[in-house]
Amino acid sequence: MSADKRFTYGFMLLMFFTLVFLPALKILIKG
Repeated sequence: MSADKRFTYGFMLLMFFTLVFLPALKILIKG
């Protein structure tokens, strides 16, 4: 696996975690 592909995969994973984690965090804070 090339470094560029690894970076792209890591970035996609980060975006996925952000999309999942941020709403959950907002719910936890408001709740």
